[in-house]
Amino acid sequence: MNTKKQPNTSKRLIAFFSMFITMVLLVSVIGCGGQKDPNDQGTIQFTDSVGRVVEIPSKIERVAPSGTLAQIILYT
Repeated sequence: MNTKKQPNTSKRLIAFFSMFITMVLLVSVIGCGGQKDPNDQGTIQFTDSVGRVVEIPSKIERVAPSGTLAQIILYT
């Protein structure tokens, strides 16, 4: 009987799939590295739920919460 070939084959199969998964993950990580837009001026534009176009800085330094729930959380 050739029972010795099965463990060797299964080890090769596991090694192959491990290498395949590693390569797929590596390619996907490399592909996600985006380049900066040279026309980027430090602001981001988005459309709110009413349809207004709002422009905010890309790096936010301070936030001013407003509304009743925000006041309750700040006071507690």
